[in-house]
Amino acid sequence: MCEADSEPTGPGRVAARSPLPRVPSAEVRDLGKHVTFVSPSSNGRLRQCTVYNDRTWRLDESGRVNAPTGTTPILITSASSDKMDRQCLHRIAGAAVVRPTSGRFNKPCDQAAAWLQALVDARRGMRKLRNDWIAAACFMSDNMLGLLLCLRYSFRKENRARFKLMCDNYGVHSAVSLAPLVSDALFDGRLWSGVYQVFHFGKIPVYHGKFHGSESWSCWERCKNHFGQMIVAGGDARDGVQDMYRFMAKNGGLEEWFILPVLRCPAIPKSQLNDIEQRYIRSDPHCLNTQHFKGKGANRGCGRPYKTERSDPAGDTKLREISNRDVRSLATPHEWRPVPLHLAKRG
Repeated sequence: MCEADSEPTGPGRVAARSPLPRVPSAEVRDLGKHVTFVSPSSNGRLRQCTVYNDRTWRLDESGRVNAPTGTTPILITSASSDKMDRQCLHRIAGAAVVRPTSGRFNKPCDQAAAWLQALVDARRGMRKLRNDWIAAACFMSDNMLGLLLCLRYSFRKENRARFKLMCDNYGVHSAVSLAPLVSDALFDGRLWSGVYQVFHFGKIPVYHGKFHGSESWSCWERCKNHFGQMIVAGGDARDGVQDMYRFMAKNGGLEEWFILPVLRCPAIPKSQLNDIEQRYIRSDPHCLNTQHFKGKGANRGCGRPYKTERSDPAGDTKLREISNRDVRSLATPHEWRPVPLHLAKRG
């Protein structure tokens, strides 16, 4: 179990609980249902189609996002995934100011960046998101497609890599096809287990967590726990708050950190789910699960500090913490120089 999966206990430590009330799971579960199936008649044959009912907030000419008056049906087809996503992004962020020098790739990136900034500003201005879980869930559910489009067309490579990872895990190729699957995994905790990520669009550090098929440990319940801890960390509380949540509260807080399930699967044993979670943690050198937040490297997302032993003249062994920058100075030249390719192939 990860450090942030359990509340701190013990003498002198006060458990930081979420200040927001618990809401019925059935009401939140319905928010993730964005898909309808229709069977239109074509040449006497029935063909089943999947329609995504999009409720993403629109960007207006003043640079603000507003909730639409109704849903927009989007037919999910096997057409070009990039073309479909670009059309959706232009519909919700077509009023964004695009640089004259932006090419085919940078134009949607400019639109996604403008829409995301407007969404964060709107999220910061809506104080009810801190006091009402239903409003917070509706906000995430409505803008799921927009968030995935921002991942795909982000200027930062780690965000684009996260989108590619989610597409590979869910077996799709577009944000339109991915949005209903992610919404279902986020809000319906009865069926799915998997791994989620708590991330910032402009920061490298990421927290990896797990959720399994139960109402008490679903992805949305984990989301409420993390958001509640951020609210507590951003206040006057000093005891019972982990450094990870202080880092999140200091770098944008609840309004700039998002939680998305990057992997979903049917309910599996918790031991197997723990192994999957640990694989994600070990493969990410910048994850918040193993951060100590010491020194300047915490803002850049460095991993756990290295430790080496040294002996003083009295014979007592002490531990000295060193940074990643000091590893090269401690190693001999042949230990840190890259191995030539022709030698590496020989083993």
